[in-house]
Amino acid sequence: MNQAKARSTAQRRGRTLKPGSPSIRRAYSAGDGVPRNDEEAVKWALRAAQRGSVRSYLFLGYAALRGTGTDKDLVEAYKWFNLAAAYTETIFAYEAAQERGAVAEQLIPGLSD
Repeated sequence: MNQAKARSTAQRRGRTLKPGSPSIRRAYSAGDGVPRNDEEAVKWALRAAQRGSVRSYLFLGYAALRGTGTDKDLVEAYKWFNLAAAYTETIFAYEAAQERGAVAEQLIPGLSD
């Protein structure tokens, strides 16, 4: 399945998908109208992140933390959580800051002592 299939499904549900749209990432992540594909979800999340999607920053942080759709990489996870936490006016900032702290503790044990 491809972007056209994801767009077609979204349009039937009354949503419009643009290139780099976080909705394409959500479709692949959830298997919503397209087969679930974590690698495709990460690919589309990266495109959305380039457009400033804070939700995509958070998604990419979790993907790197868990190794879902990408290699497990704590430094990469920290980077994405840090970017999401920087947007303090969003509802995601607190969650991102908490996850960033947990990743930092894994990178540098004893950091919070």
